[in-house]
Amino acid sequence: YAPLLDKKSWGILPVQVKHNLLYSDLARYAPLLPHAHFIAYGINAGGLKLDSNAYTSQASLTTRGGNPIAHAALIAALRQRVEDWQRDATERPSPSTMNHLSMIYAVCHSNINALLIGPSRIAQLEDSLLWASNLAQYDYSDVYTQLTITGQQYAATR
Repeated sequence: YAPLLDKKSWGILPVQVKHNLLYSDLARYAPLLPHAHFIAYGINAGGLKLDSNAYTSQASLTTRGGNPIAHAALIAALRQRVEDWQRDATERPSPSTMNHLSMIYAVCHSNINALLIGPSRIAQLEDSLLWASNLAQYDYSDVYTQLTITGQQYAATR
């Protein structure tokens, strides 16, 4: 699409791209960078949870046939990171859920301009909005860097 967009004067187009710790379409859409405002969707990797006990029969990952155990190594690494960040002596709130980590991973990426969130309950919406305000107020670039490294290490072992 990039050559077509070069010929048209449509300005910046909103483009949604799947972007999460397991998979990202950003590289595939790289030719659109001069023309696009990227909106990340699928940020929670299909419903991965840090707490394996939080999966219910209605959890989105399991209802779509996903297997949380398949990503046990990544989840274990992320839980360890969360524990480390919670011991950190900064004034900023520490991420404590997969959604918090996912929002950091998307918002802090230099090519992501916005998030498309998909809460299924009011409590999830409230948490996402609260966490978005934290992301606007505090610097989480170090957390983003560590998430990127963790994701790359996990991908290399798959």
